[in-house]
Parts: sequence; C-alpha cells; structure tokens
Amino acid sequence: MNVQELKERALASVDLLADEIVDHANRLLALPEIGFREWRTHDYLLKVMERIPFHCVETQSSIPGIKATLQAVTPGSTIAVLADMDAVPDAVDGDSARRARHSCGHYAQGAHMLGCAAALAKCGILSELRGSVAFLACPAEEYVDLAWRYERIADQTIRGISGKLDFWEKGWFKGIGGAISVHLADDLPAAKIVLPEECDGVCAFDIVLAAYSTGLSQVSPRENRKLEWIFRSWLVGLSSWTEIVEWDMKIIETEKQSKNCSVYRLTCLWTGKSPSSRIKEALLSFGSERALSIDVRSYPDYEPLCACPKLQRIVKENAALIAGPLATSHASHIRGATDLGNISQKIPVIHPFVGGTSGHTHTPEFCVVNEYTAYVLPVKLLCAVIIDWLTGEGRMEISQ
Repeated sequence: MNVQELKERALASVDLLADEIVDHANRLLALPEIGFREWRTHDYLLKVMERIPFHCVETQSSIPGIKATLQAVTPGSTIAVLADMDAVPDAVDGDSARRARHSCGHYAQGAHMLGCAAALAKCGILSELRGSVAFLACPAEEYVDLAWRYERIADQTIRGISGKLDFWEKGWFKGIGGAISVHLADDLPAAKIVLPEECDGVCAFDIVLAAYSTGLSQVSPRENRKLEWIFRSWLVGLSSWTEIVEWDMKIIETEKQSKNCSVYRLTCLWTGKSPSSRIKEALLSFGSERALSIDVRSYPDYEPLCACPKLQRIVKENAALIAGPLATSHASHIRGATDLGNISQKIPVIHPFVGGTSGHTHTPEFCVVNEYTAYVLPVKLLCAVIIDWLTGEGRMEISQ
C-alpha cells in the first residue's frame, strides 16, 4: 500500500472507534487528580491498554506513568505520542477527595492516546511500516505543588519537578526521535487546528520576607503592611523586563509564616533567555538595600516550547487532509508554559491545539462543546502524522 492508502485505512479505523474514544474522554473527565498522584487515571488507562497488542508496556511503582510501545514489523525510528494525566488544583470546587478539576483538558489527551493506539493496532497497517510508536501517559504537567515536588526529589521518589522531566531523567525518552502531543485550545468552539511556533517558559520563586530592620527586634503590623506594599510595588517593576510577559505573586501558607514573616510565591512567564538568575539577584538586592532578612528559593524552569518547523509542516499538511485547508491556523506564540518545552530543546516536538471548546482554560467555565472536534479529530491527526514518520517520508526530512 502507498502512504495515502495507509492513511485511509487508519482514518476509517478511527471512525469505527469514534464512540469508544468519546466514552474514554468522558470517563477520564470524571477522574481529576493532582500531579504525581493520578492513580485512578493511571489504572483506567492501563486497563484499556491491556486490550491493545502492545509490544511492551512499562510502569512505575512509586508514581503514576505508563510507556507502551507499538512495534512495526520492520525496525526503525520511534515517534512518541504524549498524554498528560493531571488536573488543575481547585481548592474551592472540583473533585471533593482531591480538590482538582480538569479545566486544562489533559483528560482528552488520554482518550487521544487510547484511540490512536487502538486504531493503528486494529487497521492492520503495522506490517507496512518501519519503526515504532511509544505512547507515554505522563503525570504532573501543571507547574504547581512545587514545594511538595521538591520534597519528593529530595527523597528520590521522583527525579524531575514534572512528569516529562522525570521521564527524561529515568531514560524513558531514550531512543525516541520525535514527539507529538495534541492539546485542547482555549475558548475555540470551531473545528480548528492551531499550530503555534512557541509557548512561554515559566519560573517560580518562594520568597521569605522577614519584617526585621537592623537594630530592631520586630516591627509593628502597620509597618509590616507598609513593607508588603513597598515589596508589591517593587515587583511591578519586574514586569518591565522585556522577557517577562506575565507575573503573579501571592502569599502562600507555610510553616515559616508568622506575624513578622511573609512568604510569597512569585511566578513569571517569559520568552527568550531565562530571567531566573536576574530575578533572584534583584530580590536579594531588594532585601540588602533595606536591611531586610530575605530568603529566596528558585525552582527549575519550564523552558519555552519551540516547535520543529519541518514536523509542523507535516502536521499542517495532514490537518488539511483531514479537516480541510481552512481548518488550520498559525500562531507565532501562545501564552502559557509546559514541560514539553524542555523536551523540545532536546528532540523534535510539535504541540498542536484543537478546537471544540468553550471558556478559558484553568477556569470552571472551560468545557468541550464539540466532542468530534475535541476527541476524534486529534486521533486522526495523530495517526496520519505517525504514518508519515513510520514510512520514512516525514522522519527522513526531519533528520536532515
């Protein structure tokens, strides 16, 4: 069979599985869990995967995470399909046991992964391909819960502050030549596929600001409030740095907090070169100039995501084949950060966004309004891109 015939067979298989894919998505939507603790999601994915003839399935005992491989008859390069499992922490509403809500749409990626693996296995084209597909169910993409994750790194439960960084350190990306992950778009009801060139990076700091001055044992609550106002006003100036596109600062509860000590978390989205060292220096300078006690803990960055241009062109061509030429739009930059950015600095990566959604991500209003666009269309896109990779056409161009 030629490439076009292989794609037609795979896409027909996806159509037969459409109801099953939508059902997976709805079931996963009902399982919101915090990063590195997505055991219900992990168990559901693993149970479904038992029905798919994978060549190899790997799991971990300490944290959730799955790597399952479909092997073509002829050896060759490996492309990975990545699916995040975690939800967004929600202290007010959401799942009552774990205080989480799937307001970023990661649950849909699990359905995409299951649908893609099942379609490729059932349509009978693996004998025509060369190489393999690694399906990775990744924990903890959201840049949250940082202090807890640092403790888990210290006790060697995890090796990276996020799921993909942990997988990289443990060698789960070894031998993978490229990766693709499809994400639900922010407030995009139309049947569109958005191809961004890059996303922001993100860095974070915990700042313990003690309200003590030289020669004074402590300051009054009024002076403490004044100091907080001065600190907040000073932080506004950080956003004038061109590489920082957004920052957020809030008081966090820790065991160090007292009437004379405020603990802040400063989080910055950025493009270009990481500003982490400059920010830390500026924070320490702020304390030194005012004779204040200030302690700064910096967390590892999520690097900006840089999409592979040639892999992006392959995705665009297949999107036009599946959804029509007008269904694809280009975006030079998308706000927000992901640990996939760190992986994109090491291997070719593409991170398309699909529509069928309403409301902004990370809000209670975010939801899917078109199940075919959000759940089924991405599976077709994944299958088509994988076929290009495993027939050599896309892979050879990228390797050059």
